[in-house]
Amino acid sequence: MKFSLVTLVALFSSAVVHALPASNSNGGIAVLLEAEAHSKRDVFDAAPAPNAKLERRAVRVNTGPTLQKQMLDYHNAYRAHHATPPVTWSPTLAAFAAQQAGQCRFSHTLNNPYGENVGGTTYSNAAYLIYLMYIEINSYNYNNPGFSKATGHFTQLVWASTTQIGCAWATGCPGNLPNILFCEYSPRGNVLPAANFAANVKYPVSRPKLPPVPPMNG
Repeated sequence: MKFSLVTLVALFSSAVVHALPASNSNGGIAVLLEAEAHSKRDVFDAAPAPNAKLERRAVRVNTGPTLQKQMLDYHNAYRAHHATPPVTWSPTLAAFAAQQAGQCRFSHTLNNPYGENVGGTTYSNAAYLIYLMYIEINSYNYNNPGFSKATGHFTQLVWASTTQIGCAWATGCPGNLPNILFCEYSPRGNVLPAANFAANVKYPVSRPKLPPVPPMNG
């Protein structure tokens, strides 16, 4: 499958479109929000309190067993391909992700003590966004490890020191990205300086192999 970079500034002012099928019969869109780097010296306020009453919409937020299995399966398959320990599911992180996803805001969480990957799409399969995050590996320079907005989703996904994740999948959001995925990571990845990337973003190995590419819809 060939991919092309597309800029949609008018629609997604804070977003970067990392990978879109060059030709697709269903005309779908998948967008990953710019990744963030962190410093060990970052100081955060307490985790944000739940927001006031949300606008009433026909929005569904899913953190259930099917999504949980799907997110763990793909995260851990990609991590295994880098000889990196698996992550486990955190209900606390999932609840935090659900709080953010339910707002249907395509933006990173302020004062977030966790690592965070965010993607929005017209496709119905959340796992496809995890795949798009992973294939940023094609732009990662192992000879010059460090943070880049073009590879930050990938580096967080395989970050060796991360042990827990929690994700939420919101569907029915208004606007051009009706489906939004929030994944939270603890301990968070993408922590500067660059030496941390050399230690936590390991080279891929021959076995186990990568999982099959997930379908866009499913």
